[in-house]
Amino acid sequence: DCAGKIMKEEGSSAFFKGSLLRVLVIAPLFGIAQMVYYLGIAEAMMGLKPLGSVS
Repeated sequence: DCAGKIMKEEGSSAFFKGSLLRVLVIAPLFGIAQMVYYLGIAEAMMGLKPLGSVS
């Protein structure tokens, strides 16, 4: 009922209001998380010590 009213009164674009800002915030955070994850995988595969470790 609610989705039908929104679709009828405001159109399909109402379901995507605010999505551009959400993408602009989440995309860089996802990129940082991926980089950290893959650095950890690369360290494990190559047998490297983590950055900042003291030998």
